Amino acid sequence: MNPGAGEICSVACALLWAIVTISLKRAGETVPPFELNLFKNIGIAMLLVPAVFFFEFDSWKVFSSSDIWILVLSGVVGVCIADWFLLASLNILGAGRNAILDCLYSPFVIIFAWFALGEQLTLNRIGGGLLVVAGILIATLPKQNSVKIKKLSRGIVYGIVAMISMAGAIVLAKPVLEKTPFFAAMEIRMLAGVASGVFGLLAVGKFRMFAKRSTSPEFPHLRVWVGICLPAFFAMCLWIQGYRLLDASLASILNQTSTFFILVLAYWFLGEKLNVSKVLGALVAFGGVAIVVL
Repeated sequence: MNPGAGEICSVACALLWAIVTISLKRAGETVPPFELNLFKNIGIAMLLVPAVFFFEFDSWKVFSSSDIWILVLSGVVGVCIADWFLLASLNILGAGRNAILDCLYSPFVIIFAWFALGEQLTLNRIGGGLLVVAGILIATLPKQNSVKIKKLSRGIVYGIVAMISMAGAIVLAKPVLEKTPFFAAMEIRMLAGVASGVFGLLAVGKFRMFAKRSTSPEFPHLRVWVGICLPAFFAMCLWIQGYRLLDASLASILNQTSTFFILVLAYWFLGEKLNVSKVLGALVAFGGVAIVVL
């Protein structure tokens, strides 16, 4: 069967997200995860403004109050909380291990879709989920070193929280995304993520530090804008469009091809070792994802 627009969008999203992940890893060496995530979200929200203005200027009247609240909640959980934990996990695990941990995303999508949307939870999906866990253990378990084990365990927990939050947020928003204007719906999610990030920094008294850091000459503006915000904007557009055109399970498995893109790019650009445990873990985890959606 020839790939359709939805399949192309989902795979292209995976490739762009792999590029974003490598850039996030580099930028995360000098910028704290929460602040980097907020700057990324602000950048994407700004890039969405002209798209909404030119293509969906009068679209706001289409949204009901319940649609807006669902998108706001999805934005807070999926844009602010999920991405924050994802960046924290990325800094600890590295791009390669984090990419394999991302394979949990599809099983969580399946579970939430079963619970919230009434999709079936079959034996092959349960078995596939167990394979994903096995693949993650193969790729992430370190040698006997208590300090390293403790650090990696924290990174794995952060990654799991990120995948749960991301999967729950997209399943929550999917019914609304299917019936509402494309760019406007994305902008509501992004603005909710930005607002919650700003409130978070204000609550802990770090917003002034964030503003000072993000406007300083030492801030990696070119890397963040060109390497993160711009490809992340297009990746998010393709991600949402894939979910609009395909079933959640199929879109999630195609998105999961980012695992292999990230492993290769991390080897080329970050110098991360592409060892047997990573390759085997990626294959086992991805095989589990494939079984989940078959």
